[in-house]
Amino acid sequence: MQEYDIKISSNESNLLKIISKNLTSLMGMKGIDAQGLSIHTGVGIATINNLRKGIGNPTISTLSSIADFFDVKVGDLTDKNLRKHDDTSDNVKSIPLISYSEIERFLANKMKVTDSYITEVDDVSDKSLFTVEITNNSLSPELDRGTYCVISLDEPFCDGDIVLVKLKNYPICLRRVYVSDTNLQFTTISLETDNIPKSYSDYNIVGVLLKIIKRLK
Repeated sequence: MQEYDIKISSNESNLLKIISKNLTSLMGMKGIDAQGLSIHTGVGIATINNLRKGIGNPTISTLSSIADFFDVKVGDLTDKNLRKHDDTSDNVKSIPLISYSEIERFLANKMKVTDSYITEVDDVSDKSLFTVEITNNSLSPELDRGTYCVISLDEPFCDGDIVLVKLKNYPICLRRVYVSDTNLQFTTISLETDNIPKSYSDYNIVGVLLKIIKRLK
């Protein structure tokens, strides 16, 4: 039996906007990016990104592959009320995406951020949120290469949190913080290095890790 791909008319911009909102919501709730969705569905990354932007000319076959992955119907993707059926969609937010080596320049406003990551957050009004991609295995096994870390510059830290911290004159890094009666102590995250808690007289905690997304390799 021959299979036909029926294309959506390019002038149906309203339909594409609905697909864009629903796809963005589903990806955020699933914690998956365009690369991961492409691997699972066989749909090209460029096609997925275009759909998220509300542009393109997707086929029924493309929409079916995406709908199957999220366990919804094709009609759900084109339903104006899909996002209303799940309250968590209101917490989906697009935030800046940088690499671990770019943290210093990003915080100093010395770089232009061109990438973003869509994810579910507790407080969509937090404008200090950004995502850091771990680009090597120096923080393994907790933060393997390819892991995304959602960080807030405004969230207060608690005992045992992973934080972004400036220790002495060293570059800003991720460390686990412990609160004692007299001071703060920090440990490395990697199991391959000395992770005995250490105290520092000169430190500045600049952010708190809120969420870890383990991505497909």
